[in-house]
Amino acid sequence: MPGVKEPEEPFSEARLGRLETLGAWLGVWTPPKGAVVPPFPRRRAAVGGVVLAAAIAAAGVVAIPRIDDAKSKSAAAERRALAERRAAERRRLEAEQVAVRGRAAKPAGRLTRVEKLSARRALLRKVEGAIATDARRRVRAGAMTGRILRAECAPSPGIQERGGERDLRVPRSGYDCLAVTRDIPATGTNTSGRLGHPFRAVLDFRRFTFAFCKTNPPAGERAVPDPRVTPPLPPACSAP
Repeated sequence: MPGVKEPEEPFSEARLGRLETLGAWLGVWTPPKGAVVPPFPRRRAAVGGVVLAAAIAAAGVVAIPRIDDAKSKSAAAERRALAERRAAERRRLEAEQVAVRGRAAKPAGRLTRVEKLSARRALLRKVEGAIATDARRRVRAGAMTGRILRAECAPSPGIQERGGERDLRVPRSGYDCLAVTRDIPATGTNTSGRLGHPFRAVLDFRRFTFAFCKTNPPAGERAVPDPRVTPPLPPACSAP
């Protein structure tokens, strides 16, 4: 009837699910009109946060020592493996550097200075031939590579000015030798050179004996050999 107000329908709240309520709390979802979002339970959240933090801390107390222990074991295993590799390489180099010994017939009788120097040079040539033969044997065994053309020896620098093959006053000489695998011709900007495998020889001109060893110098002009890996040369090949 005119002038008569119709009764309003009773208000009913929209019920929100847990995910909808959480979305409303986080501000990532807008509830529909008429929906009532319950207040955020700050006290329960605070308690839950403390519990969660305690759980994380407890897990850390258990996990961190295990992680550190695993790292320590891994580092120890790596150190052992490295030590084993170094020891194996050192054994290989020790076997490779074993001294090879030899001798030549010592000239007898009264010799002139020229004859004595000639005999000494012949001893040096014999050593060079022995080194070339030894290098070819190593190539056949797979211990070295390349085709050995020859071996050349020159007095080791810093030991003496002249080798015993040129100076009768020198009774014993050390030589740096090379089992040559390739000759490098000279160019307009570079001098000639040689590539090959290094050896060291020591000649005793009093007894006409010799010894030579394969050497393993470190890579690089100023590199220092690691004593944990590269063993020293045998005494027979050490500096006179």
